[in-house]
Amino acid sequence: PRIQPGSFNDSFPVNFITGDVFLDIPLDLATPTGFTLEKEVNRTDVEIGDSVQYQLTITNTIGFELPGTFIDDLLPEGVTFISGTARLDGEVLEGSAISGERSLRFEIGNIEDGETAVLTYRARVEFGAERGDGINRAQAISRGPVEITSNQAFAQIEISQGVFADEGVIFGKVFVDLNNNKIHDS
Repeated sequence: PRIQPGSFNDSFPVNFITGDVFLDIPLDLATPTGFTLEKEVNRTDVEIGDSVQYQLTITNTIGFELPGTFIDDLLPEGVTFISGTARLDGEVLEGSAISGERSLRFEIGNIEDGETAVLTYRARVEFGAERGDGINRAQAISRGPVEITSNQAFAQIEISQGVFADEGVIFGKVFVDLNNNKIHDS
């Protein structure tokens, strides 16, 4: 078989003269190194009703500016974003979008080569969160001219029911108050 360069959207004949056609379609997209996202949570053991703070750190060492960068963040089941808590490098971040109950998008903007940006926000652990896996997943994306994606970053919390559990212990004493003084007389 003879290998020819691609058609580049031009038409080309396939017949007995050209012979078999072999195509190489690259499916293994390379993720460029140098565009990284790290995710941390301030507490890993939480109960229903608690709030946690997530911190996402984006680093650009790719060699050029990353324009129009944003973070797509998927909260664990039963965990909700607390409005007004998003901060980018310590400053209030306006315009964080919530699409659905768990999907968040944070507009970061341009990230220069060698620059690091730190996003923090708070979320509340709600009823039903203990049924999920507790994993928060996030990925940063630069719009381009060519879209570039970072690695996926994860942070996990272990959720217990706390005071809302089905089990409990009651301390106290049961007595018959024969003289109606509401005191356990000996």
